[in-house]
Amino acid sequence: MSERQKDGEYGVFVSDIARGVTDEQLKEEFSKIGDVLEAVVVKNKHSGETKGYGFVKFYHMADAQHAIETPNPPLFKDGITGKPNNNNNSNNKINNNNNNNINNNNNNNNNHYY
Repeated sequence: MSERQKDGEYGVFVSDIARGVTDEQLKEEFSKIGDVLEAVVVKNKHSGETKGYGFVKFYHMADAQHAIETPNPPLFKDGITGKPNNNNNSNNKINNNNNNNINNNNNNNNNHYY
């Protein structure tokens, strides 16, 4: 982690995650963008297979914003076929869902997902 003061928890939604991607892989890739608190790949509760999306929580609002705006988000290959995930013929999508709360910089440590 950097020496910057932590200012909360700011999350982003990540879609088009390929099969077989783990929480650890998601965290490792997004750690290249900023200080990651947690990364979770959402999985089917019965099969354990990736549902194709997840959430990454950053300590800093600026890092979350950078992840949203990066022109080259992390690309995950399918753990079974080794091919990039081609849902919608695009790379992973990181969304902020046009939520105006990105500018809300409170220090109450609530989770902020955009």
